Amino acid sequence: MEVTASDFLPGSPLTHPGAAARFFAKVEMERSGCWSWRGSQINNYGQLRIDKAPYVAHRVTWLSLVGPIPDGLQVDHLCRNRACCNPEHLEPVTRSVNLRRIPKGTQRLKSHCIHGHEMTLDNTLWQGRGKRRRVCKACRSIWNADQHAKLKLRKQHALAA
Repeated sequence: MEVTASDFLPGSPLTHPGAAARFFAKVEMERSGCWSWRGSQINNYGQLRIDKAPYVAHRVTWLSLVGPIPDGLQVDHLCRNRACCNPEHLEPVTRSVNLRRIPKGTQRLKSHCIHGHEMTLDNTLWQGRGKRRRVCKACRSIWNADQHAKLKLRKQHALAA
């Protein structure tokens, strides 16, 4: 897919002066059809700044070449390559669909936490930005109790001093 400046939607991130040239200088077109981001990455997702604002590479191409991401949806990689920013390899989906598509062998499929508690629906919390990380409720409860005890001891020592 050959991309020119006329392909960008008005007001999209890549219409900012010089942004498209800087963006595509960090994209490698692969035989698979992936546009692999070769710039800065976090967890294999392309990261960049346009006019001092932070962006994720695959969202930039979606916003610039396809349009707004519908409310309540996330942009998923159909090719399973997180560095890919080819809009033909992306699809807006719900969070639950995106999570179901996570390949086997990743955290989503762990049956027990590192302390041996079973990761059932009743014993699992979703935590973090975008609620991406599973946390064992039993371990979280133990950690909270420990933190409460430490705080109580600090207060007692402060009052005694």
